[in-house]
Amino acid sequence: MKKIVALLTMMILVLTLLIGCGSNQKQEERTFRIATQYTGFGYYANALMKEFGLLEKHLPDGVTVEWHDIVSANEMRDALISGQVDLTGFSTPSITTAIQNGMPIVFVSHIGANTVRLYSNKKDITSYDTLKPDHRISVPTLGTTVHSAFLIGAINDLGSADKFENSITILPNADAVTALISGMDGIDVIGSPFPTLLALEEAENVHMIRDLSNEIVEYGIGTVMGTTKEFAEQNPDLLDAYLSALDDVCIMLAEDQESCLDLLMDTYGCDTEVGREMLDFFLASMEYDGEKYDKLMGFLYERGFLEKPAPTFVELPKYVRSGS
Repeated sequence: MKKIVALLTMMILVLTLLIGCGSNQKQEERTFRIATQYTGFGYYANALMKEFGLLEKHLPDGVTVEWHDIVSANEMRDALISGQVDLTGFSTPSITTAIQNGMPIVFVSHIGANTVRLYSNKKDITSYDTLKPDHRISVPTLGTTVHSAFLIGAINDLGSADKFENSITILPNADAVTALISGMDGIDVIGSPFPTLLALEEAENVHMIRDLSNEIVEYGIGTVMGTTKEFAEQNPDLLDAYLSALDDVCIMLAEDQESCLDLLMDTYGCDTEVGREMLDFFLASMEYDGEKYDKLMGFLYERGFLEKPAPTFVELPKYVRSGS
């Protein structure tokens, strides 16, 4: 009898170990799929993460990272909702709108921003003060980074943006750049992000009239990463690893600018001077808090770009790092 009990005990122990090993193997064999935009400077933190393997340093053993380059913001959102990726980028307004529309999305982190500068090919346009209501101002889309930054700049310089209510023309940025350089009628000013603005900097018949970097940093206009509630609940270790890698990006930008500069110049084709300007701006843009979010959401609602008041940053569904 004792031998039978001992044998049964041994079999249970072996089965427990086998089940445990199978469970651990299943847990370790995971793929972390992240959607980003390789050519979008607002995603430069992800580019550094990928280039220098910063995320892999913090991931559990057995986790594979897949980076998905998706150009369209709507496609990035849809890929997340359909389960094709686990973490994706949004503009700050777009993640708020998605949450307001009932999508099961949570805010993970602000990861930086892209600068915007205003350019004109008219010699008499040199500042907001010289802009007239009948001048045509091109932006890619209403209420997004370029348009918002333009309006905030007008408020800062003129006290109001009302006189430009009927001045806005919608045109893809690449088309607007071509139109401005060629002198096409109907476009007097365009707002352009980096690196598209490099072509404008080189054009002899075009000049910059305003750098809107301070407005973007002041209002926290930029790129955020979001995930689904289900993924956040089931994979906190992967999101913790991403946030730790983001901490490493900040350290690298502050302490190893040469490596960051080399990647930036190779990726976007800019010279050293412009590259250093962009690095300084990007590091500043990563400083983010709830006050900036609330300020931007209040502005967007007042201008009619949000159908209803946004949740405050405190109310926003967010992933909170383990141990925080």
